Amino acid sequence: MPVAYLADGHHRAATIALLHERMHGHPDAHNYNSFSAWFPASDLDILEYNRVINSLDPLRPAKFMAHLSHFCDIQPLAEAQKPGAKHEMTMWLDDQWYYLRWKEEVMAAHTHRKEVLLDVSLLNDVILHQILGIEDVRNDQRLEYIEGPRGLDGLLRRAQRSSHAVAFALYPVLLSELMAIADAGQSMPPKSTWFEPRMKNGLVVQEF
Repeated sequence: MPVAYLADGHHRAATIALLHERMHGHPDAHNYNSFSAWFPASDLDILEYNRVINSLDPLRPAKFMAHLSHFCDIQPLAEAQKPGAKHEMTMWLDDQWYYLRWKEEVMAAHTHRKEVLLDVSLLNDVILHQILGIEDVRNDQRLEYIEGPRGLDGLLRRAQRSSHAVAFALYPVLLSELMAIADAGQSMPPKSTWFEPRMKNGLVVQEF
């Protein structure tokens, strides 16, 4: 196997690394020397990881849309739908779905900063940071991440639980993009990808 990528399971990886370090010199140390599962790239599917911002405050929807129009081309949609291509998103706001596409000048301004221009990076940098003032995408309580398998229905159900919420459906990251970012020594933004198949969660108990 000439090369492998840690596409998911970084918490498991950190755990096994910690156990490997702690078990150094122990007779059972060999049990903590490797990962338990490898998947060929051809068997992996990457699904999107969508976002809900549960409050636009202090902005009102109209003001938010005015800000957004500086960065995206916006068209109303007759019904909910997923984005069909890279650099497209769909958005739910105030009981209406919209199609969004990043403006060329916005993409050009960000292209030089990263090895691969991800839509999630644009969303974080432009909409969350510049428009909504969300500095910490890992911990800000206004921001929630909705797994791709939950679909648009799951995204909408979560958004409708909050007043003045906005929801974004993203196009999935390509596997080639993930590999290029890793090869360049860069990191993905948090909650960028949802991989299938997934390892089942479980509890491992070791008797001492």
